[in-house]
Amino acid sequence: MEGCQVRVLLIGVDSLYLSYYGEIDPHVDFEISGKKLQAQNRDPKERALAQWEVQGHIFEVSDRGQRGVGHGGFAYVLEDKAFRIALSSSGSRALPLGYVKISSEYLAHVGPVAAVDELNAIMVTLGNADATPTVSRVDLYVDFQSDIEMEGWPRAAWVTRSGSINTYSVRGEFSGYTVGQGGPISCRLYNKSLEILKSHKTYFVELWKRSGMDPNRRVWRLEFQAVREVLHQLGIQSFKGLMRELGGIWAYATQTWLRLAVPQTGDSNRARWPTHPLWARLAGIQWSTADTSLARTFSPARIPSLDRLFRLYLALLTSFIASNRVKDKPSLWEFAEGQAEFIKQAQQFHELRCKEYLSIGLEDYVAQEVALKARQYNTLRNVRSVKRDAETSDKVDRDATDYYRASRGE
Repeated sequence: MEGCQVRVLLIGVDSLYLSYYGEIDPHVDFEISGKKLQAQNRDPKERALAQWEVQGHIFEVSDRGQRGVGHGGFAYVLEDKAFRIALSSSGSRALPLGYVKISSEYLAHVGPVAAVDELNAIMVTLGNADATPTVSRVDLYVDFQSDIEMEGWPRAAWVTRSGSINTYSVRGEFSGYTVGQGGPISCRLYNKSLEILKSHKTYFVELWKRSGMDPNRRVWRLEFQAVREVLHQLGIQSFKGLMRELGGIWAYATQTWLRLAVPQTGDSNRARWPTHPLWARLAGIQWSTADTSLARTFSPARIPSLDRLFRLYLALLTSFIASNRVKDKPSLWEFAEGQAEFIKQAQQFHELRCKEYLSIGLEDYVAQEVALKARQYNTLRNVRSVKRDAETSDKVDRDATDYYRASRGE
């Protein structure tokens, strides 16, 4: 154990939640209230228009707001792959202007400073946002490989102020520990190699390779989550303060709040137990997020992977071919013949469905569904047709006006 090998591959900020104080611009409030109503509309053509474009982001505007903490809720939610922005209406006084989650993928690609710079540029277009956001939550992590066996440490080895220690497994394979789950500060030590098989966050592999990852060993992650209560106790409120004190947060988490020790027979005072060599190595990391981001362009669009789409298509196609077996043919049609027949029958089905039940042409229906997907995936700014129904448009505008006035208490 004295000579345990530990290779640190990556350190960083995995999740970041920020609050912006200020007040929404009245014109923005009015416009987004209309977008929210469009998101609630039963007409798919109207729902497809529930988007908000700003600073190169095409946000999906949700049909719902977001609950706050004890003070009502945020009226609007804008979301893409980079940010989830909950916004207050101009009638709100208790909540901040915005509460924002920056996605872990965006943080991995550009780093926290660049991500917050981009977010600041967005928030100032929405209202008179404070230029210095406050931190509501941060998750810090270290990814590493080691020759130490992670499973089997007794609960007593975890010297902590928390009373909650849990172990987990996936399909019989040990996957990790959690300490203090649900509290103001918590820890996870888990098999990241196993986790990305489910989350598909394979972009981390590129970062690990830069640090000499051994492809034959699992990658583990030690991660701490700290919310505003703990951050304020440590004297951290602003994002700038957070970036100055990342090392202080890590030191508090790994030395004061939690420690992995080596149990000593005959000594019941766990405070005297020596620190495990693995923990000593991880706790002693010099914290810096420099040169840990991916050097490639990040798209905020939430596009499903081609891998997933192609797998779904093949699953549908093979199910169709298998269900159309006939005795005078081979057990399965040839692949090309099956594809052609699948497309032919699918088109016939949808043409009939559009005519008999939806009262819309197939081409118009496809365009409508593509527009809805474009809104969901943040890929394309949908625009209303020149032939838009003026009566419907006027109703949306009137409803938006009524909503805006009601939100202001008028």
